[in-house]
Formats: sequence, structure tokens, C-alpha cells
Amino acid sequence: MKDRRAPEAFGLAALAVALVATRAGTIAQWNHAAVGCVVIGVGVSYTAYSEWMNTVLRASWTYSALMPTIRIAGVELGLSPLLQWVVVPPLALWLARRPHRRPEIT
Repeated sequence: MKDRRAPEAFGLAALAVALVATRAGTIAQWNHAAVGCVVIGVGVSYTAYSEWMNTVLRASWTYSALMPTIRIAGVELGLSPLLQWVVVPPLALWLARRPHRRPEIT
């Protein structure tokens, strides 16, 4: 079985690393593209390491035949976990950056 200990903590850690690495300052000062790239890099790196550790080194679980996989540097990685890092963080940063409409009070 795959390690499921607080996966949201990895996203938060990736964001924290990105904010420190880009010297982000306040949210208004963020370079969202740079923050997004660092988050993706950290997330994909951790996911690749974790999946290699669990499928190759520990052999604690295997992919289902239904899981699309890709082979990178001789290691088979699940496509879905990798795509989650490529799609979700940039989408979240884009949504956070959009101007918010305040509801009209009548």
C-alpha cells in the first residue's frame, strides 16, 4: 500500500520551499511564475523519489494495470501523481491571484 501520511503537507512544504527560494515577500510581491515552477520542481522531484523508493527499493506496492506510467531514467513512474503536480499548483496560484468580486449588497 502506498504511503498516505498527510499528502497535503507535501504541497505546503513545496510552497514554503518555493516562497523561500524566490524570496517571495508578501503575496502582492510574489513572482507567481517562479513560485509555480519551483513548486512543480519540488513536487515532481519528491513524487519521483517517493515512487521509486516504494516501487523499486522497498517493493511495498505496484502500479495497477490501469495506471498510465512513464519511464524516466529507467524508473517507471505513475503519470497521474506527476500530472497532479504539473496541473494543481499552477491552477491554485492562478486562482489565488485573480481579482475577487465582492458580492453586491442591496
